Amino acid sequence: MSIKKISVYLIMMLVLTILPIRIIATDGVPSFKITGIGKTPGWIAITVPPKTTDKEIVLLINEFKRLNEKNQLDKYFKPTTPGAPCSEFTFMDILIFKDANKATTKMLNKYINCSSSQKDMSWSEKYAESILGEYIQHNVYGEMVGCLGSNDYNKLNNFKPIFNIKNQNKKQDCMNKLRIRRQQGGR
Repeated sequence: MSIKKISVYLIMMLVLTILPIRIIATDGVPSFKITGIGKTPGWIAITVPPKTTDKEIVLLINEFKRLNEKNQLDKYFKPTTPGAPCSEFTFMDILIFKDANKATTKMLNKYINCSSSQKDMSWSEKYAESILGEYIQHNVYGEMVGCLGSNDYNKLNNFKPIFNIKNQNKKQDCMNKLRIRRQQGGR
C-alpha cells in the first residue's frame, strides 16, 4: 500500500473517530451516520436512528441502488476505489446498524477479517444478527445486492432479500475499461 493511500486512510479514520457525520436524507429515506470504514476498501458501517423501521431501511438501500445507477454515490460517500477504471465506487459493502457500538471501524474490521475457526464463526454470526440491512455492489461483476439482515448469513431470521441484480452490460463495460487501462500500461 502506498504512503499516500495509507495517509488518506489514516485521515479518514481520524475524521470518523472524532467527528462522525450525520447524513440527512430525504423522501422518507432515514438519516444515517458513517461510523466505520473497513481496512479493506469499500466496507462501510453506518448507523440509523433507533426508531428506524424495516420499511425505511429498504428505502435507504434502494436509495444507494438508485444513486449507483446514476453514478451519484458521491452524494453520501467518498470514493471507495479512487481512480479505478470501472467506477470510483467499484466495490461497496454497506452494513446498516442501530447500535453504534457494533458499527465501529474496529468491529467492522473484526467481522471482515474473521477466521474460519468455530469461535470466530460463532462471533461473526452473532454480529451478523445485529446487521439491519446490507447494500453490496461489485461493478467488476455487474452485481448489486440489497437485503434486510446480512447477506453473508442469509439463513438468519432477519434476512429478507430486496434485490439481487446481475448486469452483464455493466460487467462487460467494466472489463473493457480494465483491458484498455492494462493496454495503456496501467493497473
